[in-house]
Amino acid sequence: MIWRRWLQPTMILCAAAAAQAWVSIIPREGDQRANALVRSPDGSLTAAGRETRPGTWRGDLLLIHTDSLGRELWRRTVGTKRGDEEAYALLALDDAGYLAAGGRYRDKWRVKDSVTGLIQAFSLGGEATWSREIPGVVIRAAIRFQGGILLGGYRRAPTHNGWLCLMDTQGVTRWTRDLYPADSSRVDALAALSDSTFVLAGQWKGAADQHCAGWCVVADAAGGILHENRCGSPVGFFRAVVIQGGSITVQAAS
Repeated sequence: MIWRRWLQPTMILCAAAAAQAWVSIIPREGDQRANALVRSPDGSLTAAGRETRPGTWRGDLLLIHTDSLGRELWRRTVGTKRGDEEAYALLALDDAGYLAAGGRYRDKWRVKDSVTGLIQAFSLGGEATWSREIPGVVIRAAIRFQGGILLGGYRRAPTHNGWLCLMDTQGVTRWTRDLYPADSSRVDALAALSDSTFVLAGQWKGAADQHCAGWCVVADAAGGILHENRCGSPVGFFRAVVIQGGSITVQAAS
C-alpha cells in the first residue's frame, strides 16, 4: 500500500507492506501537495499535484519522480505567470511516459468562472512532450479506456456540470459529454468496468437540493448513462471507485 500526504511546506510519501515500510519527506520552499500517484514496474513512484511559487498564492502543476523508497530523482513544474495550475489525475502511458491532467484557475479562491482544463504529457525522463488546454473545464480523473484516455471532471457554466471526454493518446478528442447541465454535478473518479462500459463517481446536487449527494454511474462507451445511484447525507461525495470481482466499491467523503 502506498499513499501520500502534504503538510506545509513538505510532501510526505509513505509505503507499507508485509516486509517493508518507509516514510519519505520531500521539503521545498513553496507549499506542495500530491493528488495522484502511480507506481512503475521497477518500483519507482511518480506523483502529480501542485507546488506554490515563493512569495505568491499561485502554483504550478507539479510532477515528481522518486525511486522505490521515495527518494526524489527529478521534478518538473508547468505553469503560467498569471495562472494557478494543479494536477488532480496522473496516468502511466506504458513506455511512452506520463500524462498529468488538472486545471488552471484565475482567482485565489477558485470561485470565478474562468477555468481551463490542462493536459500535459511527459516522457519517462520528465521532459514535456505535448499538452492541451480545454477552456471552461477542470479535469479531476483520468483512465485508459478503449485504447485512448477517458477524462472526467466538471464544466463551469454557471454551476459545476459533470463532464466526460474520450481522446486518443495524442490528445485528439473522440467525444465529449456534459451530464445534467440543469443541476450541479462533478466527476471525481473513473474506473473501467469492461471494454465497453465504465463507472464514474463523484457528487450531484439537484437544483432544489441544499446538500450534495454521492453519485455513482455505470456508463456505456459513449458516456450514456446505463445505471445510476445517489446517496445523500451524511455522504457528501464519492472520491474513489474500485472494480474487483465484478463488484463496484466507492469511497465516500463528507
